[in-house]
Amino acid sequence: MATVINELLKRVPLFSSLPRGDILFLRQISKLVDVAANTVLFTEGEVGDRLYVIVGGELEIIKAFGTPDEIILRVCSVGEHVGEMSFLSPGGIRSATVRAKTGVRLLEIGRDDFEALLSQRPELAGALARCLSQRLVDAEKRFTLALGEKGRKPSEHPESRKRNLLMADRSIEENEPGRSALKIFTLGRFEIEIGGVILQFSGKVPRRPLQMLKLLVSHGGGAVSEELIVDCLWPEADGAAAHNAFTTTLSRLRRILGVEGAIILQEGKVSIDSRCCWVDAYVFQRILIELENGQGKEESECFEKQARASQLFAEALAIYKGHFLPADEREFWVMSYRERLRAQFCGLITRAAGRLEVTGQWEKAADCYQKGLAIDDTTEEFYQRLMICQCKLGRDANAVELYRRCTKLLAIKLGIEPSAKTEAIYRSIKDLNDRRL
Repeated sequence: MATVINELLKRVPLFSSLPRGDILFLRQISKLVDVAANTVLFTEGEVGDRLYVIVGGELEIIKAFGTPDEIILRVCSVGEHVGEMSFLSPGGIRSATVRAKTGVRLLEIGRDDFEALLSQRPELAGALARCLSQRLVDAEKRFTLALGEKGRKPSEHPESRKRNLLMADRSIEENEPGRSALKIFTLGRFEIEIGGVILQFSGKVPRRPLQMLKLLVSHGGGAVSEELIVDCLWPEADGAAAHNAFTTTLSRLRRILGVEGAIILQEGKVSIDSRCCWVDAYVFQRILIELENGQGKEESECFEKQARASQLFAEALAIYKGHFLPADEREFWVMSYRERLRAQFCGLITRAAGRLEVTGQWEKAADCYQKGLAIDDTTEEFYQRLMICQCKLGRDANAVELYRRCTKLLAIKLGIEPSAKTEAIYRSIKDLNDRRL
């Protein structure tokens, strides 16, 4: 049985790059558990500290469990894993409910043991984040689509509304930088602009207050509890020491920003006041929401929507100057939001360029993919589509060079080889080039 499980772990995408010794260690720190059909393994919103790999049977991933909006997002089977979202979520909050569709056998891995493996293999954190990013986007799309088919919109829990204070009930125009006294730039860099002037420090940089601000931004800017902030920034502190550290740091942050009312503390929860604060990441997401809302319109409306959609694509690409808080990418409370934004950016590039490809605008499509690669040079789909664009433009040599660049960067940065799809595109271009010669 041990050999079978070792082979199964090796086929799990999350662990496939691990050497045999780490696979054996992973097996040693895990345990087998059996769960009866229809048993709820864990529920959305609860704190979790376990990851599960399915050895036998099927699990259902459910959003809005027990409400009128309940949706089964997908069914997982042998070789898939669940529960890993809580490993990236501050406080270990579960992002969905998981229920056994059949009787299942699971391999259970604890957070502490998994983090011990991460300390030895830090590249595993990147693999975990990349694996989750696509799940986030897919889950959101499935949930929204399913509710749309029911003629409903997602129910809004009061806490959810607070967490999204900066995002709710505000138009893109209201979020323009010029309308806010305080501006926070997080995409590609971290900068604070107050009254049109970039905040700079002549002496020692106040690390903790700025970390608190970054943490607030990473959680939507609204209603972040003192307990969660303390867990993230002072995990070893407790009691009065933890509360004093929180209070002192919050006071320092308010003094640094110097904008009255910018940071609100109410009922033990901290928020950024959207009336005087502009955040680039939130504006980027607001643009994506408007783009999504513009889809599925009647054919008679499409022409009117095209100009607005093109404008929104341009605005989104202009504001996304790099990934979220790049200097803090190893902070676990940054990773989840960073990967969500990264996945949304990649989706934006493929959608914008795809529109151009459909109308035969290969040059413009190529430029769009180039912009994507300038920010994220490990996204294989950008290379694949750009190779095709270059081929359509008669630039076979450029396409071949792209393939070589892709191969080199994937090996150096991710330790992997190009996918079968990339290889197939490369071979087809080479074959076409040979026939032309």
